[in-house]
Amino acid sequence: MSRPGFLTLNSRFLGVLVAVIFIMAVAGTCFGAEEWEYYLVNKGDTLYSLAKASGTSVEGLMALNNLNSNDIRVGDLLKLPIQTGSGTNAVLTGGENPKFNLSVAAVSVGISLSNLPEKRLTEQPAVKFSIEKPLEKIPERPVQKPILTLTTEEKDLLARLVMAEARGEPFEGKVAVVAVVLNRIKHPSFPNTVREVIMEPGQFLSVENGMIKMTADEGARLAVEKALLGEDPSGGALFFYNPRKSKALAWWQTRTITAVIGDHNFAI
Repeated sequence: MSRPGFLTLNSRFLGVLVAVIFIMAVAGTCFGAEEWEYYLVNKGDTLYSLAKASGTSVEGLMALNNLNSNDIRVGDLLKLPIQTGSGTNAVLTGGENPKFNLSVAAVSVGISLSNLPEKRLTEQPAVKFSIEKPLEKIPERPVQKPILTLTTEEKDLLARLVMAEARGEPFEGKVAVVAVVLNRIKHPSFPNTVREVIMEPGQFLSVENGMIKMTADEGARLAVEKALLGEDPSGGALFFYNPRKSKALAWWQTRTITAVIGDHNFAI
């Protein structure tokens, strides 16, 4: 014997259920597409240190944040890949809602689970979401000026030196190589221009073997800009060398090491 009332209830429920599932699916598309969180830059942060802490690369962070330069300042708001157990400075956090199934649907539309159709729909996978919290207005800061004004040709020469001498080194090490040249320009024992410092006989192997003529990549050019804004990971060094390749280790032992970055020792 047919049960018109039961069929009507089932039809109405299925209509509501399909609509709820559709909304949840759209919500999953909107809120689960990004696996990142906002981070408020603190004093001492660099793209290199943030990339290392986030398990990504400087280039990856730049792409995620649409940056043309790796220059960041205190108070800047950056997107960082979400790391389990991290995000103490985050202002956007992610989570998961419970699986959407018929039991949840029954509660949502006010129908008892016993009144659901015998043929139930397949449970839907968990939908990720993010909840954005209001951000405080960050006061404007003066634009940081370079410590030395260089021509386009001088910047290109510096970038080519970085490419030749520090290819494969961490970004921090590339910045340090530029800093060595800038430190020499300010020191009375060395020439006072970029070209004269780099081209001084017997100073850089890449000048002697011709590798200085290599075309610089974007990472080398960014290292130049970072150093020109005053960053000096070398600790004020005037020299750098690879202890595994140098043929003058006896002389290097007379110098004071100020930093060790990648394969290079930096010294004064």
